[in-house]
Amino acid sequence: MAGIEQEILDLYLGAFGVERQEVGDGFRGFGDGPGPAALEQLRARLGEAPAARRALLQRLLWRAGRRGAQRQADPSVAAGEVLGALVLAELHGESERQEVLAALPGHLAAALACAGDGPLGAGSRAFGAQAASLAAGLLLARGAQPELAEAGDVLGIAFMACEHFVRGLDAMAETPGAEPMGAHPYADLLLAESGARLLPKEIAEAAFTAMHAELREARRIARLIAPGEDLYAVVQGIGEDAPEHEGELAEAYRAARDAVAAAVADDFPAASAPLEIALAPAHLHGLLPLTAYLPRSASDPAGTVLVSQALGPMQSAHARARTYLAMAHDGLPGSHLLFCAAGEDKLRRLLLSPFAAQGWALYAARFAAGRMGSEKVQLVAALDGAQRAARAFADAALHAQIAPRAQILEVLANALGLPEPLAEGELQAVARQPGSGALPWWLAQDIADRVRRAQDGGATLRAAHEAVLAGGALPQMEEASA
Repeated sequence: MAGIEQEILDLYLGAFGVERQEVGDGFRGFGDGPGPAALEQLRARLGEAPAARRALLQRLLWRAGRRGAQRQADPSVAAGEVLGALVLAELHGESERQEVLAALPGHLAAALACAGDGPLGAGSRAFGAQAASLAAGLLLARGAQPELAEAGDVLGIAFMACEHFVRGLDAMAETPGAEPMGAHPYADLLLAESGARLLPKEIAEAAFTAMHAELREARRIARLIAPGEDLYAVVQGIGEDAPEHEGELAEAYRAARDAVAAAVADDFPAASAPLEIALAPAHLHGLLPLTAYLPRSASDPAGTVLVSQALGPMQSAHARARTYLAMAHDGLPGSHLLFCAAGEDKLRRLLLSPFAAQGWALYAARFAAGRMGSEKVQLVAALDGAQRAARAFADAALHAQIAPRAQILEVLANALGLPEPLAEGELQAVARQPGSGALPWWLAQDIADRVRRAQDGGATLRAAHEAVLAGGALPQMEEASA
């Protein structure tokens, strides 16, 4: 690779160290966000790139500019980057860990200096403080001793940098909270991230309808499993069938991996790399989701699904019916197959994250659940579908100002089965990252529609899936807003 494409990749990976790790490159620092002039110069030269790559490169430049602007305006972004880099370094080895530790204090200090005395939204304050506190907790688990910071101990210095960052956030003036984006900026965001012109109101209405359809389907399946029982009593019963001991956990996920792969073998192309199951280190519990996919890299030919050992009170989270859905989502035919299709093409791999990869994984998980022939797996899938649709509705309704906040909270609480304080936490998460609920959900629906149209045209399921994978699970791209 040479020329403009390499320049754009170098700029992007130089600025965002966490994503450098995600595509298998060494960390080498957090970097500085690209300036508007540099981005504009590269944008003006896109005609030098091969025609088939220009839209992809344009999207990466747009993302670089947006992330750079977020980093400049909101110091909590730096805390999220630090936490992500630390977690990935724990999984990659000692050399990378030392590089992250060395770069961490300067990155957090620079973020506070850029923010100055400007006001900070309550949601950003909470996110930044939580991310920095989690990073500090991880450093303590690694043996950090704050009292050794003055003596030059790297772990102690990094820990104190996290503590100073939290105190710096506390000292900043607070605004009531982030204002919704508004319909037009939100639609521009959806276009730039998906490549398609989407109407937020249509997404909200479709997601709201889908949520109720999924809940009706969940109740129908629950009646088949246990006639006369309440839906959530059936769900509780499903949760009781879970691995009881740590030694059973990885084996349960391996069994689910193999069962799902066998159920969909005729419908999807084969993965180009093996998929391994590993238990996450104990000190990373709470920092990783219950299952997390790590793509293959140049140094490791296999993809890995990390499983957090949430036994005891959280044992039901690893219910055997849920393991099948999790493996379809994170493994085959979900994230692992998509990353295998992208191969070593760094541009395509960067653009898989975060929305396109999640959209494909949601589609793949729901498809696989229908192939499993298990009512319990299908019930779990229907409830998951209702929750994803509720988050999509909340995302579009909040940022495009389609519905009042109280109505959005009520929808989240009902669909997710949450008390209002926890529903408020879900809404704050959606508020911090516009598009995070709507885009994956919409992309999953779009994939299902494209697969159906391809079949109507005479294609096999396998061929239809191959075509979606070849396009990175994205729709036909249109010109994005700069």
